[in-house]
Amino acid sequence: MTRYKIYAKIKTTFSATHQWKKCNIEEVKFLKHEHFHQFYVTVYIEQFHCNRDIEYIAFKKWLDKKLSKYNYKSIGQMSCEDIAIDIKQMIEKKYPSRDVMVEVNEDEQRGAVVQNQINVNDLSWLAGFIDGEGSFTIAKQKRKDHYVYFFCFSIANTNLKAIKKCQRIIKEHINVVPRIYTYKRKNRNWKTTYYLQLASQREIYLLCSLIRPYLCNKKKHVEVIMKALETQFKHNSKYKDSHKRFYSKRFLYWYNKIKALNKLGDK
Repeated sequence: MTRYKIYAKIKTTFSATHQWKKCNIEEVKFLKHEHFHQFYVTVYIEQFHCNRDIEYIAFKKWLDKKLSKYNYKSIGQMSCEDIAIDIKQMIEKKYPSRDVMVEVNEDEQRGAVVQNQINVNDLSWLAGFIDGEGSFTIAKQKRKDHYVYFFCFSIANTNLKAIKKCQRIIKEHINVVPRIYTYKRKNRNWKTTYYLQLASQREIYLLCSLIRPYLCNKKKHVEVIMKALETQFKHNSKYKDSHKRFYSKRFLYWYNKIKALNKLGDK
């Protein structure tokens, strides 16, 4: 089955004044003075399914409330690019596990688009490394009277330079810096192993969304991990205490699925 990447599209507008004090272009020197625009905003935000995963009207109401800090005010020297970046960061704070693109236009005539930076060569290299050395797991731990499940992504290798390259690519694309741990073997003849790890659910989901199209061997693993994470986001987004978290039958299905996939890979 072909998997599509789906985006919700939301449009809104606000009025504000701004200026470009350091404008040194003679043709548009009037931009140095404060002037008025109607700013038109278009947001594309990733959807996880086709049934209003993010409801359009509710999202627009939330966005309009956030943009009220601009409406009928002076926004100083903020350009369309600055506004688009600011809006994108606000959205990513509320929805940190989704791809977001923001367009801001002045008077529906000119403007800017801000989206994630994608380097296909780097992502293809990272995917190849993950296919060979990467691991996606869900660990189960028993507490006093309940079980807790933890997600983990890791890459293990004796080549520190390669591990640091993985770290750089991930940081550049999803603005997350994975930790690198060192494990020194007791036997002096064995090389030191370096582990790159992510343990945050939303950071792992961001990585999975980014790298899935480029994977081969670990593609099924990533798809299962994403399904498990989506189940957790749906049921447990408001619970910080582990004993309050709800593990549905659907989540346990995906937990057993990734466990079976990893066991198959060990053979």
